Amino acid sequence: MKTRLFKQLTLLFVLLVTATGMAQESCSSYYPINKGVRYEVTTYDKKDNALTLTKNEIVAVTDGIPLKATVHTTVTNLKKDKTTVDANFHILCSGGKITMDLNEMLQETMQEQLDGKDASVAITGTDFELPNNLEVGQGLPDIKTDIAVKSGAINMNFHIYTTDRKVIGRESVTTPAGTFECLVITQNVDTKMLFAKNTTTKIWIAEGVGMVKQEDYKSSGKLDEYQMLTAFSN
Repeated sequence: MKTRLFKQLTLLFVLLVTATGMAQESCSSYYPINKGVRYEVTTYDKKDNALTLTKNEIVAVTDGIPLKATVHTTVTNLKKDKTTVDANFHILCSGGKITMDLNEMLQETMQEQLDGKDASVAITGTDFELPNNLEVGQGLPDIKTDIAVKSGAINMNFHIYTTDRKVIGRESVTTPAGTFECLVITQNVDTKMLFAKNTTTKIWIAEGVGMVKQEDYKSSGKLDEYQMLTAFSN
């Protein structure tokens, strides 16, 4: 697989654990679930060049315990005008928290990339969890994903570990989608794909919207890439 695809999957993983749509009374005000909500997130490099466009739509919601939403997501490489990810994942809401099984989406996407090749992929790890109520100073659960790819006699092991997640404050943020009052979350993302990378991430989330902005910093402290909510409808 190409390095860029792995990078896009990693960014998508981080983005998707911080985004949904407008509120439904039985779920979180920050991470609600409502059929028909659409939102777009654009990724930029440090020079403000647009790299990728992630489009998401909540295509189905099944009532019950847990409440279950199906989200369709696509990622387009804007430089090549090529769709590199086209998959579904599910959001569950129950027991005072949101849970997302992003491993299933990564499994589906990576298997598509290996289609027709003598290779297989196995993904294991913890689900993304987020309490329905967030407060400044609150710590959040780690997210760990391990990926094993076998191609002939070659075995490759990768991982994406998101740790030290915490709510650090409140700020107002303006993007092409509007101006939002946000909670700010920081986290560390340790990635081992075709290369090892450690990133510090700062995320702004707004009530009833989800992720509004995200900044990814290299271990040196310099900005690497950033993402912004560029369209939102419900």
